[in-house]
Order: sequence, then C-alpha cells, then structure tokens
Amino acid sequence: MKFPQKEIFRKFVPLSLALIMLAAFAVGGTRAYMLAKSDQKTNTFTKGDADIEVSEPGDGTYTIDSSNTVAKEVYVTNDKKTTPNAIPVYVRVRLVPVVIDSDGNGTGDPVSVTYPNLNISKWQAVGEYYYYKGILQPGATTEDLIKSATIAAGIPSGKKVEIQVIADSIQIVGAASKEAWGLVYSGGTWKSA
Repeated sequence: MKFPQKEIFRKFVPLSLALIMLAAFAVGGTRAYMLAKSDQKTNTFTKGDADIEVSEPGDGTYTIDSSNTVAKEVYVTNDKKTTPNAIPVYVRVRLVPVVIDSDGNGTGDPVSVTYPNLNISKWQAVGEYYYYKGILQPGATTEDLIKSATIAAGIPSGKKVEIQVIADSIQIVGAASKEAWGLVYSGGTWKSA
C-alpha cells in the first residue's frame, strides 16, 4: 500500500515545526533562567584572635615548707580586654621545673616535682601537657590546674627551682586541635585523633 506524498507532507511537517518551536522555547527559557541575577549581598569577615594569659595569684615569690611543698596556683585566662576580636579556644599547659643557679641560669640539674592538688576533674594529662576539659570563652578563666607543688628532694643548696608555666591555645573551629596537637575534644575528654 502506498501513501501519497502529499498526505505525508501534510501530517508530518506541522508536527516537525511544532517540535522545533518547542525546543526553541525550551532553550530560550533555560537561557533566561540561567541569566537571572539576585540582589548583591556583602559579607564582612573579621579575623578572630586568641590571647591567653597565665594567671598566678600572689607576687611570684614562693616559700617552700618543711615538707618541700610550696603553694602555687595556676590558671589561664582568655584575655578579652586586650583582644577585641577574642574567640573561644582550647587550652593546654605544660609545667617545666628548672633548677636555677645564683646568676639566674638554668643548671640542667634534674629535679622531681609532683603536684598533689592537680585538678583532674577539669584538666587531663596527655604526655607532657595538661589539657583543659572545656572551651575557654573570651573573658573567662579556667579552673585552677594546681594549688601546690612538691619538690621531692627539696631545693639544691645555693640554687632555686622555677616551675615555668607554658600555655598554648588553639581555636575550637574545624580540626585545628587534631592537626596541631593530634587530639580532639569530645564528650568531656581529650582523645587521640
């Protein structure tokens, strides 16, 4: 059976033209959608700063008692007064006992110091550091790390013992503590990353 050409032309040409027009509208509409613009928004970013300070009540002069113990409290403050863009931070502290000669130089002599009042409910020992269990907000001060120190064999004759307090802080955002310290703070404790 043969279809006349005129019949085919009359049925398929209008249908083809309709499909071409539909495709043209689709492309034009998509292009118009892709070229649409929104209102401009300005985002201002300010650099946050961390400025911690070791606090020790008293004038820095300590007297050892008959049991070779000295009262010494150690705190850390996230100083908001001097840092207007202060940010919340994690804090760690290292206590380094050093024997000092009469000229004020370190002798390298070994010294054994213990901390009988170490605050383990608020601080966690990991390696040579004590990590504060919590976030230190701007303007806040940690709980005390220690209240006293005991020098096991006493102070060597003609010398002094200093306990140097070295504090570090790091921002709480992202994986900063994991990258810098190899630890993460989770569920109230510090854990290996």
